[in-house]
Amino acid sequence: MKQVLPPDWLNWLQENLQRGCALAELIDILRKNQFSEIAIKQALVSAKGQKKPTITLHKQLQAVSNVLDASLAERLSAQNLQLYCQDQFLAKNDCAHLIELIKRNSHPSQLASETSDTAFRTSRTCDLGILDDAVVAKVDQKISRFLGLPTGYGEVMQGQHYRVGEEFKAHTDYFDADELIYHGGQMGQRTFTVMIYLNDVIDGGETYFVHSKLALKPVQGRALIWNNLTLDGALNGASLHQGKPVLCGEKFIITKWFRTRTSA
Repeated sequence: MKQVLPPDWLNWLQENLQRGCALAELIDILRKNQFSEIAIKQALVSAKGQKKPTITLHKQLQAVSNVLDASLAERLSAQNLQLYCQDQFLAKNDCAHLIELIKRNSHPSQLASETSDTAFRTSRTCDLGILDDAVVAKVDQKISRFLGLPTGYGEVMQGQHYRVGEEFKAHTDYFDADELIYHGGQMGQRTFTVMIYLNDVIDGGETYFVHSKLALKPVQGRALIWNNLTLDGALNGASLHQGKPVLCGEKFIITKWFRTRTSA
């Protein structure tokens, strides 16, 4: 049995305690990962004794919300969800350039957690942010500036390609408690998502927000921005969304997720 929780596990425990996760569930996860009862007890004492960063997180989320509310983006009517839309966020030539990069550098899309449904996500993904490309760097910086966040808070920008029949079934972008262990790392939980359509789709491919019953059509250059958390930092189930199947043509998008902490 492991007798001490390393720093990444301590950060995970503290963050989930402050988000209000059930203590019994967290202890069960620690036990399943072979931590001793003494190690768990000591970690709980340490985590509960730390200063809570929830006020800082609240301020961060509120600051981004204020920036978006003051921008040209339209605040959409969505149930219990901060959701914004801005058309013509990217120019046509930048969209075309990114599409070519995605075509040349994509691989089958993966999931943050396992599922028995092999058709849950059937697109292809390109890790655009690791490419040495001036347009990618420009777009990456533009997205960060638009939200008023330093680039260090953002994950590597991704591109996705959907062909006829391909989709991404209903999911949330935030990490559940067990996912946060493996994906949270130094940067913590996901906050805002920025998704931009790179082309018009002939039919299908809408982004559908399940609880709001709101379907948004892919339009070249259109950006969607939403908060995966509530303003107090809790996971927001109202952000559940789906990439509906493409019925005719193909669909290209870019996605950038932001986190609670910077990578620097």
